[in-house]
Amino acid sequence: LDALASSSPTPGGGSAAAWTCAEAAALVSMVARLTVGKKKYQAVEPQMWALIEQAEPLRAQLQDAVAEDAAAFEQVMQAFKLPKDTPEQLETRRAAVQQATLLAASVPLETAAKALSVMRLAEIAVENGNVNAITDAATAAHLAAAGLTAAAANVSVNIAGLEDEKKRSEFQSELEALKREKEAILTRVAQLVTDRSQITLI
Repeated sequence: LDALASSSPTPGGGSAAAWTCAEAAALVSMVARLTVGKKKYQAVEPQMWALIEQAEPLRAQLQDAVAEDAAAFEQVMQAFKLPKDTPEQLETRRAAVQQATLLAASVPLETAAKALSVMRLAEIAVENGNVNAITDAATAAHLAAAGLTAAAANVSVNIAGLEDEKKRSEFQSELEALKREKEAILTRVAQLVTDRSQITLI
């Protein structure tokens, strides 16, 4: 957190998004572990173990993405520092900036995709997990949704610098698909929480 609060541009929003999603994955695992071994939830125990088996690798990957996102943006900054005194240097610099920008957009897009995977697991935890931990499962869904939105913002700001219009369009289409499913999951999660616990999410 000290590094995040510093004047250094890295780690930044993309890293924070990945960390937030890792927290969400951890909460999914927690809810699943609070469900297994309980007689009341015996029927869903295999499903809960499956949640843990999926959530834990996602948590590890998202933790790794914290450093990966920072490293990707560092490459962009280094590319912009390349010399530009001759036409050859300008072309080398342009190509390096484009390559680094593509990576800087790809890393948070992967974070956003993993965030959606966490949201899918969180929805299952909300629907079938220990009702005493339903707000923890809902928190997982909302943290992952926030991380997805934040990661997507970092994709958008980076693709703005891409010269390849086809690539920009591909990134944008993926973001729109992620947004649609994110919103659908949040709607279902809110209803599930109300149905199972009479709690209204705000």
